[in-house]
Amino acid sequence: RSSSYCSVDNFLDYVNYCMLKLPNKKVIWIGDININQNDLSASKYRKFDAVLKSYGMVQTVQDITRVARLGDKYTSTTIDVIFTNCYSEFDSTTVLPEKIGDHQAIKC
Repeated sequence: RSSSYCSVDNFLDYVNYCMLKLPNKKVIWIGDININQNDLSASKYRKFDAVLKSYGMVQTVQDITRVARLGDKYTSTTIDVIFTNCYSEFDSTTVLPEKIGDHQAIKC
């Protein structure tokens, strides 16, 4: 989800739209959603988390996926995610040392 082209609300509306089309299906979403999973008090995170919970989904990436320089400071965020409603079937989710652009690669 590019924050320049798609608002959080539009993205979450699309997630809802897709999930309603996939009742009783195993679903895995993977991507850069630009919603920091480490900022639990942010309204973007809380909205995202509420949508996930409403479909019994879990966000599986727990490590930092992007380190960026912001002025003279560095930020560490988890904005690349894997969320699913079939978590019990996962062996693991891993953030790899390899980078894709300025993001770490993830695998499940």
